[in-house]
Amino acid sequence: MPAINKCDHCGRPFGMIRYRWWTQQYCRRVCYDIAASQRERIRTFLRKLVEVPEGKPSTSSPAQ
Repeated sequence: MPAINKCDHCGRPFGMIRYRWWTQQYCRRVCYDIAASQRERIRTFLRKLVEVPEGKPSTSSPAQ
């Protein structure tokens, strides 16, 4: 199976420079920055989703 030589964000072919993050590759810095901001929004959402309010015991603490 041939490798796909296109940007993971916009689908453009690569030029002389590639920007990488893990297994994803981007054709220009703008695509990389957009993908990074999307990752950060997802990360923030997931942190808020599993956030434990203060004053409430955590479910992982041992029973007393």
